[in-house]
Amino acid sequence: MALHPNDPPVEYLAGVGSLIYRTEDYNRAFALANESPALAMKMCIGCWLEGGSAFGDLMADIEDFCKRDKIVVVHFRNVTSTIPYFEEVLAEDGYADMYAIMKKFVECGYDGLMSVDHVFSPHEKDNPNRTVGYCYPTGYAKGLLHTAEAEAGKH
Repeated sequence: MALHPNDPPVEYLAGVGSLIYRTEDYNRAFALANESPALAMKMCIGCWLEGGSAFGDLMADIEDFCKRDKIVVVHFRNVTSTIPYFEEVLAEDGYADMYAIMKKFVECGYDGLMSVDHVFSPHEKDNPNRTVGYCYPTGYAKGLLHTAEAEAGKH
């Protein structure tokens, strides 16, 4: 099972408590499961960025959770700022350095699934084939990955 953080990562949303909205919640869940390999995470970069330092230290968390083999899926997206006012944007348009984040995954040896998240499609209502919205952000992420691997001497 892969736990995804609440999006947005807040303690309560509409009066309902959130299970995962910060790094310590992941650590508590993994400890309760005795670090079982059957319990891991979908590491949503957008949620970490929305939560900012209240969520956790993104770069340290990537390293720690990779080392513990707890990341099975990465949602790769950027936002304009932290809670309470943020917008989801293309990877190059947000406040985070997405290349540095990708490079951290490469340095840590992450080899699981990574996908773009919440893609944009300007003509979504007119286009029943919504997959077109994945093309640009996926290509951008692949470019970051290729560059980070080349710089690290990995391929």
